Amino acid sequence: MKLIYRVLIGMCAGMDNVFTSAAQDLVDIIGKFVGIEIGKEMLERGVVNENMSITEIIRRIEKEGFAFGDAVEISESENKVEIRIKGCNICPQKVGGYPIKETACPVGGIVLGLLESIKKKSLNVSPELIPGTVCVITIEK
Repeated sequence: MKLIYRVLIGMCAGMDNVFTSAAQDLVDIIGKFVGIEIGKEMLERGVVNENMSITEIIRRIEKEGFAFGDAVEISESENKVEIRIKGCNICPQKVGGYPIKETACPVGGIVLGLLESIKKKSLNVSPELIPGTVCVITIEK
C-alpha cells in the first residue's frame, strides 16, 4: 500500500510545483475522485454500506489497508465528525520531504469523495491542514 501513498505524494508535490497557489484546489478535486473510486470498490466488495456510521466506514477502510496516518482519532457527535490525523502517510512534506509552499493535501478530498460515494449524499468537509504535524478533517452531517 505504500506505493499508492507515494503516487499521491508525488502527484501533490508536482501540483504544488506547477500551480503553487491553486495546488490545494486541484488536489482537492483529484482527491475527491480518488475517494469516490475507493468508495465504489469498497461498496462492490461489500466491505461497507451506506447505513454504517462515518466512524465505522473510516475504520473499515483502515482495516482494508488504507491508513491515513500513524494515529487517527475520530470523534462523532450528532452534527459532525472530526478526524484527527497524526503522522499522515500521504503528507508531501512529512513523508515526501517536498518543500510545499502552501498546502497540497489530498486527504480532505479523499474523505469527501469516499463518504459521499458510500453514504450517497452530499457532505461538507472542512480540512484544517498543518503539514507535517496534525491535520483535522471536520465533516458536517
